[in-house]
Amino acid sequence: MLVMNANDIAELVYKEYAKSFKPICKPVVKSNGIKEWTVLAAVVGYDTVAKAFQVVSMATGVKVTPDTHLSRSMGKILHDCHAEILAIRGFNAVLHDQLRRYNSIKDKTELYLIEKSASTNSFRVGEKWAFYLYISEIPCGDSSMNEAIESRDRGENDKQQELIFHDSDLIQYVDPKVRTVLRGRFNYSKKGFVRTKPGRADSNMSLSKSCSDKLCMKQVTSLNNAITYFLLDSPVYLSGLVIPNLNRSKMEALVKSFQRPGKLIAHPVEFLTTDLPFQDQKLQEEQTPSSMSGILLFLQKNKTPKQEAILNGIKNGYFVKGNKPLRKNCESLLSRYHQWSIFEQSNYFHSYLSFKKSLHKRNDLVRKLRDQLSSEGWIHTCSDDCHAQKV
Repeated sequence: MLVMNANDIAELVYKEYAKSFKPICKPVVKSNGIKEWTVLAAVVGYDTVAKAFQVVSMATGVKVTPDTHLSRSMGKILHDCHAEILAIRGFNAVLHDQLRRYNSIKDKTELYLIEKSASTNSFRVGEKWAFYLYISEIPCGDSSMNEAIESRDRGENDKQQELIFHDSDLIQYVDPKVRTVLRGRFNYSKKGFVRTKPGRADSNMSLSKSCSDKLCMKQVTSLNNAITYFLLDSPVYLSGLVIPNLNRSKMEALVKSFQRPGKLIAHPVEFLTTDLPFQDQKLQEEQTPSSMSGILLFLQKNKTPKQEAILNGIKNGYFVKGNKPLRKNCESLLSRYHQWSIFEQSNYFHSYLSFKKSLHKRNDLVRKLRDQLSSEGWIHTCSDDCHAQKV
């Protein structure tokens, strides 16, 4: 496996964050003088021929949409706005955009990731690329349980999460019938379990799985979402994960958590750490997380990235409270609705969910992995199909 200098990756990510993100996508100083914090993530490609890095996508965010808010979504609301998940969604959005425009653009080098095979007429990501995921914090869920223990020892943990749990205490489970899926950071002494977001005990319920669980899945199913998995000749896997200031305990927890898929792992991940801190990380317990998320999509080489601010899972400024219908054009570039509306123009499936069901090989991997991660069953998020209009 290619060994990279984690500091080089971190420096590039921080440079782009400072240069390209507008202030609205960054934490602000509140009226009480305390600064908000956020998590930063980026998918960075390494060109093994040119020996050069390229940021593909970047995101900030720490929020997740409660399940009760998804009944009106129809694919328009982003369920999970944690930075690393948004960055991976952004990576797929860049791939999808380059695939869509490949035949219509003259200078193919601008579409830096995609190649077309002359013999098969199919598309693939260039073999020269290796991809790394930078995250400013250790992924939530199983990987971060040692960090939760260290926080407890420093007296920083949520009192509700410090409770002493027994297996019979049902509050720790999302569903008492499925005791291999735990809610948030409840009973953080238990390792090797699937956990849901958010981590805080006083947050509204979500069935979105932790970033640790989702990144484990990427080792098996690839970085690709359903659409780019279908469109590309072969899937793309993550080569490495870069996280600042991983001590021995955190590194051990991270490695062990990522070993949970066992023999199903198609492409193991290399774990790298950097001593370069992120400027907007959480430094004091009094700090509150930023409600805003932001994305940068580097759609073409040497071009200004496309940017978007996201609040409550949709574009900033478009949120409507309660159960009222969502406003027109509220959906993010990363939303299922937007990506599906592009895909369905040249492909013929009844709906997004029916399309996903047709990916039998990928679905078989997902089923096997879910059985491996949670032996007592899987708790699904609510069905969120989309019947997008043509764009």
